[in-house]
Amino acid sequence: MLMRTVEGRAVLGERGVRALVIVALLLAAAYLGMHATTTYLIALLAAGAGLVLLRKLELGFVALLVSALSLPFALGTGTQTEVPLAFLLVPLLFAAWLLRTLGEKRLALAGARVTLPLAVFVASSLISFLSGNLPWNYFATTAGLPAQLGGLAIFVFSALLLFVTAHQITDVRWLKLLCAILLCAGVVGIAIRVLPQADPLTSRLLVDRATGSMFWVWVLALAAGLALFNRDLAMRWRVCLIALALATLAAEWLFARAWTSGWVPPLVALITLVWLRSPRLGAVLTALGLVALNIQYPALLGNLLELKAYSIDTRIVAWQIMLENVIPLNPVLGLGPANYYFYTPLSLILGYYISFNSHNQYVDIVAQTGLVGLAALAWLMLALARVGWRLRKRVGIGFERGYVYACLAGLAGTLWAGMHGDWFLPFVYNIGIEGFRASLLPWLFLGGLLAIARMQPAAEAGV
Repeated sequence: MLMRTVEGRAVLGERGVRALVIVALLLAAAYLGMHATTTYLIALLAAGAGLVLLRKLELGFVALLVSALSLPFALGTGTQTEVPLAFLLVPLLFAAWLLRTLGEKRLALAGARVTLPLAVFVASSLISFLSGNLPWNYFATTAGLPAQLGGLAIFVFSALLLFVTAHQITDVRWLKLLCAILLCAGVVGIAIRVLPQADPLTSRLLVDRATGSMFWVWVLALAAGLALFNRDLAMRWRVCLIALALATLAAEWLFARAWTSGWVPPLVALITLVWLRSPRLGAVLTALGLVALNIQYPALLGNLLELKAYSIDTRIVAWQIMLENVIPLNPVLGLGPANYYFYTPLSLILGYYISFNSHNQYVDIVAQTGLVGLAALAWLMLALARVGWRLRKRVGIGFERGYVYACLAGLAGTLWAGMHGDWFLPFVYNIGIEGFRASLLPWLFLGGLLAIARMQPAAEAGV
């Protein structure tokens, strides 16, 4: 009898909560109908998304990727950059994970091998943000607070995405879904390159800002990695994935060759996969490829250098100014997120005193977060590479192995792209926060690598 009474009260309480929620929603709808604004709409969507995430957090990663690739909606900031929905979803995902974890009273963090350098990287960014407003040069100003916060958020949110993906995804089926979404987007991206007449359709499926270098790197890495190393995959699907990988390179080579960031970093990822599959085959194919390229396109390097001569010259001069005049102002902690852009006009570049960015991810990181930030990032990337390297032989021969190898290749392509000035940590005064649409891909999928590691027995996880 007592049990029935308790259960009856529990049911009554649940019904009461449902009734209150319904009444609250009706009142909110009535109010918003009379006072509709974009802010209220975003708040309502965020509240709804938060409730959904608390029940099924994995859906948040799907929403994150789809919104980054396909939803053109972005929040205006009153500056030259906008904030895409995917950027706002990251702290929401982290908050939902934290609430769920605290509610379940379990806080099992990944091992220190990755968590520690990730924490150091975030801490160095925060310290650089605080020190960035000190007068490192009395003739220079600093970026506005919104720009500094935006630059800081890029560092912190990227790290949070890696962290929450690693800790929340506990079933490879979600990683398979994320891979499928990106690979389908890759097909659309190729169609945009090859069939510009289809733009009215394709532009609605894939946002232009999402197709940066990171997009092509990870489409190719995942397609080729799963094709070469997932032995559980049917042959017809492996052939389709290889075709997608080769089509990715061909589309960029044939239709956007001058944009070397579109095909060189993906090519690095593909070469990495071939070498991982068979070092001997990798050596042979690399040699044959260089010979064939030299025969077929003997003047290719010269033509590319000539075509990009102005870009190369300006970048070299910019790097020289950054390394000699800007970074030495505070080489240890950097000048803070976004701030170095306002120090550059103090130096003459090609006859002008203007603001410019470094066009190099690593110079950019040193300028913003100093050598400490660069060292923390290098530590983190080495830790991720080590996890993947240890894990590649410890997972099954199916999807997990293909995914691990794809992440190793994607990491190689990502790091190479940074030399081109193609951002896995966008700069506020270049591609802006909108660049997070593409730059989130390495953080998301490398977080998936850590998630697979956490699914292994503790002795084999390597994290």
